[in-house]
Amino acid sequence: MFLVFYHIYNKKLMTKEVLSKKIEEGLSILELSKYFNITVGSIRYKIKKFNLKTCGYKKIHTWEKNKLIEAINKSECKSDVLRYLGISTKSGNFQTLERYCSTYNLCIKHLKYKNNRGGGSKQKLNFDASFYL
Repeated sequence: MFLVFYHIYNKKLMTKEVLSKKIEEGLSILELSKYFNITVGSIRYKIKKFNLKTCGYKKIHTWEKNKLIEAINKSECKSDVLRYLGISTKSGNFQTLERYCSTYNLCIKHLKYKNNRGGGSKQKLNFDASFYL
């Protein structure tokens, strides 16, 4: 009896109207799950069931043309552009950067491609095969 009462008491009623209102307020999926006291998966299920859409990544990082132009002018590579905008340098963000640049007709071909992976320059070892014969 106590477990059922506790379970019902801590959860807020979630209807389509309440959920859509909270989404319009700009709450993320994680914030919605904390508000309704249910799991993130349940929130995703309800959003899909009610045919709703969250604001997602665009809400967090607005890809404004002026900010993007300023970031491109002050950067040497695409990673610098993303860092200037406060966005992580993961592969999906590079694709999003290219998509917005094509949307705004911005040229980013002048940006260098820096491949900083690896341990830097390595010395080439001379191998004398006659030593082992």
